[in-house]
Amino acid sequence: MLCTLKKLEVFKISGFSWVTFVTTIFGGLILFIISQLSLKVIIEPIVELKKIIGKVARTLLLYSNQYHNPVELTEENLNNDRLTSERQRTSLEIRTMAGELLGAVQVIPAYQIFSFLGLVPSLKRIKEARASLVGLSNSLWKTKSNDNVYVHIIETEKELIKSLRIKAFR
Repeated sequence: MLCTLKKLEVFKISGFSWVTFVTTIFGGLILFIISQLSLKVIIEPIVELKKIIGKVARTLLLYSNQYHNPVELTEENLNNDRLTSERQRTSLEIRTMAGELLGAVQVIPAYQIFSFLGLVPSLKRIKEARASLVGLSNSLWKTKSNDNVYVHIIETEKELIKSLRIKAFR
């Protein structure tokens, strides 16, 4: 027992403090946990949303030749398996982007705060973008009665680009 007390006195003499040691370790651990939690819960979902916006831009570029050239809705075209399959795939891909966009928004906590800070698009702009994507996916076919479909497609695309603030497109 006397030996243990002498060892503690040596630690005291050299300036070692158990309280400081434990507090430093505990503080570092708490700081690490908070930083990892903010990384996983806030930062990574925001980065994922930005990636999805990039994928939307890629999808627009990849499929613009199809939605800018809607096909006449005729029996002959509907019986063309390659054409209908291609249009269905394009429609599904564009709609998938709308779903991914909405899904990414759902996992960001306190979304409106980050929107107010300008880190993410507002919910209104996300809803506009979703509606525009669905509109473009529906514009792959045209009927004789909707000749103004081209104007609608161009306006929808512009609204989408504006809503998501897609840079360097057209």
